[in-house]
Amino acid sequence: MAQHYNLEQQEQLATLKAFWDKWGTPIAIVAFALAIGLAGWNGWRYWQGRQAAQAAILLDQLNVSAASNNRTAAEQNFTVLRNQYAKTAQASQAGLRLAKFQAEQKEWDAALETLQWVSSQSRDVGLRALAVLHSSAILMEQDKPDAALSALQQYSFPAEFHALRDDRIGDILQQQGKTAEAVAAYQQAHRALTDTSAYRPLVEFKLQALGQAPTPSSTSASGTLQR
Repeated sequence: MAQHYNLEQQEQLATLKAFWDKWGTPIAIVAFALAIGLAGWNGWRYWQGRQAAQAAILLDQLNVSAASNNRTAAEQNFTVLRNQYAKTAQASQAGLRLAKFQAEQKEWDAALETLQWVSSQSRDVGLRALAVLHSSAILMEQDKPDAALSALQQYSFPAEFHALRDDRIGDILQQQGKTAEAVAAYQQAHRALTDTSAYRPLVEFKLQALGQAPTPSSTSASGTLQR
């Protein structure tokens, strides 16, 4: 019985050896690759977290600089963020904050340049959309309604920004003296907003100021206004 067990064990060892001779190297390579991949993933997550933390510090510094009207320091903070931490959300947030500060100083071209960077470089679709909306507001301040309207119509806004886009289009059309078209834009913006939206009463006020009341529609609330 013991001799039979030894023979069986030897057969198993021989089979295992043959299997390992054939597949041992590929298995070892795969295992090594998985280990390297896991280490790389953990390293990348650590690096990403560190980037975000460092960018957050610079964003805080930019906010302090802007609050104290130190434009030079604020722009320097943003330059570092843009050059070294461009892929972080904080860099895009900093761009929006700096552009607001620049606009308050009536540095329109500088603000537009900053917003252009955010709209073209940010990974966050919401921040990109906000940059385009802010750009259109600055163009309106510069009395460039056609350019403001073009900026809005050429950008593909996510659905959740359609109401803000159409409301801004209404503002531009009203600035151009196109009251009927402005009303249509406001109506579309109103339909895209929910009953609980804090922004909806403002759109209603704009309609009422033009002698209009909000009207329901069977069309999709997120449709694009055609011109």
